[in-house]
This record gives sequence, C-alpha cells and structure tokens, in this order.
Amino acid sequence: MIKATIQNSPYCTEIKFPCSETELSKKLGEIGMNTEHLAPMATVLEIEPYELSVLTDCDIKLDALNFLGKRMDGMCKAERNQFLAVLSCKELGIGYGLKNIINLTYNLARYTLIEDTDDLERIGRIHMLNVRGTLSRHFRFI
Repeated sequence: MIKATIQNSPYCTEIKFPCSETELSKKLGEIGMNTEHLAPMATVLEIEPYELSVLTDCDIKLDALNFLGKRMDGMCKAERNQFLAVLSCKELGIGYGLKNIINLTYNLARYTLIEDTDDLERIGRIHMLNVRGTLSRHFRFI
C-alpha cells in the first residue's frame, strides 16, 4: 500500500493507494480538482513507503500512482522486499520517475536480493534463475 499526501494549491489531502475510482474522485473533490479530468495530476508532499520518496515534490498522475499501488498490492512479501531494495539502491540507476518505478515492477527478476547468507548454494541458484530464467539439471556450485 502507498500512503501519499498530495497537494493542489492551496488544498492538500492524504490518499491510500490503491483505491477505487469513486474514492479517488472524492479525494480530488476535497482538494478542489475537477473529478472529470482525464489525467489528474497533483504534487506529492509526503509518501510512504520511504523508498518512494524520490517522488516527493513531483507532479505526478494520480491514476499512475494508483496503478503502482495495485501492482505493489499484488506482490508477495519477497517481491515487495526485492522491489523496495532496488528502489533504495542508488547505484543501479533505474532512472527515478513514476514511469520507471512502474516498469521496475515488471522487471524484478533482473535483480537478486540476498537476505540470508547462510546457504550460499541457494543464493547462487536464485541468482542464476534470475539471470538465465532456468537451471540445467547438472548445474552445481563448486
């Protein structure tokens, strides 16, 4: 779930994403936006989880943020941890912006998150599955 405080000067409101179209329209009405607008945009003042803070002070399409919320809502715990870890790693250079963050949700297999180093063979298998998409039957770590 994403919790964002958005602003349409001088009004602001808090929205939890994903949300229904009805709820989004109601929140847009609270900040004086035309609910019939096809692609409503607002400035993000605060956002949770913290890893999405790169969107703070940006004008974003609320429908796209709602879509990201739906994508995150459909993730299992491991995928969510992997997603948030990639967002917090600045060296990867995924290109921050809502579009790139949404695209990341479709490309998580490109990244290996190592949370437990007790079983190095398991880590190697997971990484090779991420890189190649498959393992041969004879694949072994030496």
